[in-house]
Amino acid sequence: MKAFISEYVWNIGIVTPIDLSDTGHHMTINWIKDIPRSSWYADPFILQYDEYKIEILAEEYIKQSKKGIISLLTIDAKNYKLIQSQKILELDTHLSFPLIYRDGDKTYILPENYQSGHLTIYEYDSIGKCLVNPHIILEEAVVDSSIMKINNVR
Repeated sequence: MKAFISEYVWNIGIVTPIDLSDTGHHMTINWIKDIPRSSWYADPFILQYDEYKIEILAEEYIKQSKKGIISLLTIDAKNYKLIQSQKILELDTHLSFPLIYRDGDKTYILPENYQSGHLTIYEYDSIGKCLVNPHIILEEAVVDSSIMKINNVR
């Protein structure tokens, strides 16, 4: 009898660069390196980047608790190694898909939290690197929602 171990492993790939100037359509997928064995990452949204680092908001699925939290991942832009994973939101329910919405100088995050039964928006505090001022914007359970301005109306 053979033992079969099945475990999902997710990771984030960063595509650089996409060169559509010729017919070759070249692109390279750079997978994040040195992720911890206790977690996996999904649903990435780039918060900011420069030539040295890439900051990504993502679902961090903690294997032990079997639920997702929202983490800020800092990635080395040269070798794609994970420098730091910082928890920025954890609730009693599963969190994923931390959509980033920018309005002027403010950055808002709408994480998916279907189990809560509503959609909550948070303001991102770039100094404290945390989510603040939660506000329920929809009293309905939704999955992977998006938000946008239409005709300059929110």
